[in-house]
Amino acid sequence: MPGIVDDRAVAWGVYTDMHATASAFGSLSVWTNPSFNDSSQAFAAGFVEGALTVDAIYDHYQNLEWWIRSNFGGQPVPQVYQDFFNAQDAWTRAQIAANSSAMWQTVGSIVQQFDGLVAGYGSVAPAAKALDVWAFQQIESVGDLLDLIPALEPGAPYAARFDWRTHSTPESIMDFIQTHTHCSGLFKVDGNFSDIWFGHSAWFSFTSTYRIAKHYNLNLSAAAFKGKQMSFR
Repeated sequence: MPGIVDDRAVAWGVYTDMHATASAFGSLSVWTNPSFNDSSQAFAAGFVEGALTVDAIYDHYQNLEWWIRSNFGGQPVPQVYQDFFNAQDAWTRAQIAANSSAMWQTVGSIVQQFDGLVAGYGSVAPAAKALDVWAFQQIESVGDLLDLIPALEPGAPYAARFDWRTHSTPESIMDFIQTHTHCSGLFKVDGNFSDIWFGHSAWFSFTSTYRIAKHYNLNLSAAAFKGKQMSFR
């Protein structure tokens, strides 16, 4: 229930909008209850986030939609991309159901959290701000388009600028790297390997600068799930 923090719930959270913080970053904290199974906790964590950050999610999608369409001549993303994401989603869920390894247990929790995010958003978003699963897939995977465009539509007029195969000399490849690639990453492991810190700078478009500092406290019981406490922005 909005305005009430109840630690008997499956999950609960607190959100402060970016306009109310000195850093101009929103702030989200989510906790889950270890009394419930991992699947319920992961879904509820996503649900709480989706419900609390509905306006931020919608604004972020509006910003990114412009950039996404700019890669397709200003038109909606062709159906082949949605088909690709749906096929990947179906394959992933099949692997989760068929495997009990540490990796697939963790992936299963992430998928449950994603499902909760979509459901939580949909539970409070007004009709004018409705977003379907495809919209969330685009938000989550916008960077993948840089590789998917030349792979799924190699003959399209807008694909050449993303295609590494059009460069055959070291000079051309280096120019492509400097003008088209994104992101820098830094990893640091604690001396006794008890913790890990990592930083990531997207070096992306200004349309994607709507940011939230997020703090997850997920009390999942599976030994495979190591990231019980995570903070990132």
